[in-house]
Amino acid sequence: MKSVDLSIVLPCYNEAKSIPFLLKRFAEVIGKMNVELVIVNNGSYDNTVEVLEKELKNPKYKFARVVTVKRNKGYGYGILFGLKSCKGDVLAYTHADQQCDPLDVIRAYDELVKYPDMKRVLVKGKRITRVLRELIITKGLHMIATILFFRKFDDINCQPKVFYKSFFEKLAQAPHDFKFDFYVQYMAMKSEMKIKSIPVKWGQRKHGESHWAYSTISKIKTYWDFFKYLAKLSIMDLFK
Repeated sequence: MKSVDLSIVLPCYNEAKSIPFLLKRFAEVIGKMNVELVIVNNGSYDNTVEVLEKELKNPKYKFARVVTVKRNKGYGYGILFGLKSCKGDVLAYTHADQQCDPLDVIRAYDELVKYPDMKRVLVKGKRITRVLRELIITKGLHMIATILFFRKFDDINCQPKVFYKSFFEKLAQAPHDFKFDFYVQYMAMKSEMKIKSIPVKWGQRKHGESHWAYSTISKIKTYWDFFKYLAKLSIMDLFK
């Protein structure tokens, strides 16, 4: 396979309405860069397939290709599936719900390549615009993670995340759900990598609803599962 400088994974689960805008925006920010966009159709059951087939006929989007997960196995699984097929020396992933500007991926990449040893660096976003309630919850989760792992975590779930391809090998045991983002930062810390955060604006979802925060009960369940996972992982660390 021909190598590219940067591979961007975009996991899409029922994001048909966002795809046309995202492709247009990625085309604008990529320009003539040697970049591929790997769109993961992560088990969608809306008209994502039809929209992708129509949009990717446009020669302006020759930088994009699709990989398909037939049945959704989780947010993290979709990202891992996409990363496995990447051709780039540098890998990245971001959201497809229009909360993240594709330009931030390019900004993160530009930050990463400043370092002489890119293999030792993870570049990630840090939100500068947050709803107060969400900010309080996030700070609480970060405090719990800091206590359990004796390390300071920084905006765990923010995108994009950009790293050199060798780091992907360390993600073999990554969870397949929304705990994936924590695991990425956790493994970077365990590997004694530098974690560089860049400020990003966090927009509102334009279409559909969150796939995990669609109700109070779903949020409570997600946060409880997240806490249990952190506790289990910290205990495992103690006995290694």
